[in-house]
Amino acid sequence: MTSEQSRHTVGDYVTLQRGTTYKGSLVGEPGPALLGLGSIETGGGFRHGHYKTYGGDCPSKLMLFPGELYVALKGATKDGEMIGSVARVPSNVSSGRLTQDTVKLVFRDAYPDNVNYLYWVLRTPQYRSYCRNHATGSAVVALSRSDFLDFPVPPLTSRRTALVNMLSVLEAKIEANSRLVRPLRKLAVAMLQQAVDPAARFVVNQVADVRKGLSYTGAGLADEGMAMVNLANAENFGWFKRSGLKYYTGAYKPRHVAPPGSLLVSGVDLTWRLAIIGWPMLLPEDLGPALFSHHIFLVDFRPEWDWLRLPLWAHLYATNVRAHLEGMAYGTTVATLPAEALTDLEFPATPKDSPALSVAYDLIRRAWVAERETEALSALRDTLLPSLLSGELRVRDAESLVRDAI
Repeated sequence: MTSEQSRHTVGDYVTLQRGTTYKGSLVGEPGPALLGLGSIETGGGFRHGHYKTYGGDCPSKLMLFPGELYVALKGATKDGEMIGSVARVPSNVSSGRLTQDTVKLVFRDAYPDNVNYLYWVLRTPQYRSYCRNHATGSAVVALSRSDFLDFPVPPLTSRRTALVNMLSVLEAKIEANSRLVRPLRKLAVAMLQQAVDPAARFVVNQVADVRKGLSYTGAGLADEGMAMVNLANAENFGWFKRSGLKYYTGAYKPRHVAPPGSLLVSGVDLTWRLAIIGWPMLLPEDLGPALFSHHIFLVDFRPEWDWLRLPLWAHLYATNVRAHLEGMAYGTTVATLPAEALTDLEFPATPKDSPALSVAYDLIRRAWVAERETEALSALRDTLLPSLLSGELRVRDAESLVRDAI
């Protein structure tokens, strides 16, 4: 950056308001959302559905409202990837509260252009690199307030305003897809559960084999090759998460390959928070066949029983089954689910000729299409972000890319 560009810093735009802790007895009670680390995507962005509420009183200075920004200056992992990650309170969260792990950005001039510009500056790879280089600590890494406030911010020019507007258009489309996907998932599950035949109950080991995956590490991991599903793909609430997908180019055995549309189940939780153990994942059909890691189970239905895949997925999605699976986990520092928790599981079935099966598949496929589009839009966003500070991409070229994507 030139000396002209580096005259401004984050501290010229904002001051910081630190959060606090809350009484455990009131966590989960109706009230504003607790916006801690779990509500922020790694690297930036709001993480939907990953926050609790709080029913007690809270000082107004700790409250957050739609459009306001907050940042994680602490991290729960040693890699420090969460450090400095920023989120913007979405319109569907009417109010929130800071936690001890987050700070609110209090703007000196809350002009919308300033807020929007700083939000995207804090999403750039240049800023992410700065955070990693300035993180301190071993067990818990952190970014100091002074280092955060010292990050240089170039002036908001007409070119940068145009780029910010394009990034905002992409984010709005990504958010719209997210709002579409969640109801589609829930509707598919609801239809399957309502169409259950009470007399048709199966035990998993009577209709399917449960196989644990292998550990795929070292030189075989690559940016392309065969998809390899791991815990990073196990999204809370039981769905496959495309972000974090890895690929493998080494040798493998056919029995460790999951066909498209397979039912996979996460078998380990490395944090013992039981946040993802036992979550079911339907492997998207467009990904093709995939390997699965030693943290993942494949529920491989025998051909004549394959129609039971969706009913079992819907059953595993239910909260009462989650409690059963959590109770069977073992281990001290790592929670592990035994294969018997799945093989011995009894579940109700939707009749094979039920229209609910085909309709549910249609809903799921619509969700997969929206997710593929989100993946492409997110990649375009990540392509545009570096140029916000570097100036390497012309606005006309950026506009063409966004127009083609939208």
